[in-house]
Order: sequence, then C-alpha cells, then structure tokens
Amino acid sequence: MRLVSCLLLALCSSLVQGQGFDLEEGIAEVKGLLRGILDNSTASGFYAEFDNELVAEIEQSFCFDPAEECTESFYLGCACTDVFKAQGDACSQMPCKTYKFVYKELASTLQMFVDEAENLEQTLEILTKYIYVPLMSIICECSPGIYEATFQCVQGYDGSIMTESGMDSIYHAVVGMLDLDSMQN
Repeated sequence: MRLVSCLLLALCSSLVQGQGFDLEEGIAEVKGLLRGILDNSTASGFYAEFDNELVAEIEQSFCFDPAEECTESFYLGCACTDVFKAQGDACSQMPCKTYKFVYKELASTLQMFVDEAENLEQTLEILTKYIYVPLMSIICECSPGIYEATFQCVQGYDGSIMTESGMDSIYHAVVGMLDLDSMQN
C-alpha cells in the first residue's frame, strides 16, 4: 500500500501545484519520492518492507489456483478471482502474470526513470517501452474477454483489504457514481 500511496501522492501533487503546472518540478518530485521506495538490495527492487511482508500475501492473492474454490482473497477478492477463472486456462492467470511483471520489472524501470529521464520525452519513452508495451502484451493475449472481466471485477470487488481498512463503503460509493456502462462501450 505504501508504494501505491507514494506514487499516487507524487503524481497528484506534481500535477496540481497551486495555480500553475511545472512539468520539470513534477518529474523531480516524482523521482524524489521514488528514491524513497526503491532499494537495489531487495529481490523486487522496492523497499525491504515490500519484499519481506507483502510479496507472499500479494502473490497468494493474485496467483491463485484456478481449480480451487476461492474462500478469501485479501487483495484480488473472490469475485475477481472467479471472474478471471471464467476466462479459461491461460487468461485466468492474467492477474498472476501482471503481478509477476510488476514484481520483476517495475522497480528496475522506475530506477531507470530516476537515473536517466531528464525530460517528458525520455520519461514517456521509458514508461512506454518498459511498462506500457509489456503490460499491453499481457492484456492483449486475453482480449477481448479481459475487458469485460475487468469491469465485472471493479463492479463486484470484494477484496478483504477494503473491509479491513474500512474503505469498502467508500469504494462502492465511488464505483456507484461511475458510468461503467459508457466506459465499457
């Protein structure tokens, strides 16, 4: 959660800075926050707490056995697990493939951004080549069913993390305000 929170905070604060928007400052701020969560001494490249405490939990939730009945899934939720299981053998494992990509590749790509990107063009080049294209490759293998599955997952999300954090009612309220039907079309 710390990783996601830091990235969202960095992106939001860099995009909205008072009256104006300074792209260079925004990129510098994101880089500064990323330096705080990246750690080359760990297997994932993220801070030790992520590797030591969250990896097993997240992997267990996202890399489920399609033959087993879901009774609890802290992060992905049983509703999402069931929706992805219905996608067939290879596509049922799309959440796991995505998780493994994030675990193995994301930190090194973010480190490359921190070390090498000096402007928007370089930033977009790195993000496109090392994050967008590989993720689209994973997703496209299961197209078009994956899109419907994702919307069903969003609508019926029941991950325990939401109820344990007390965010489930807020989540469902926000999802209820979205026009998911229009987004699907």
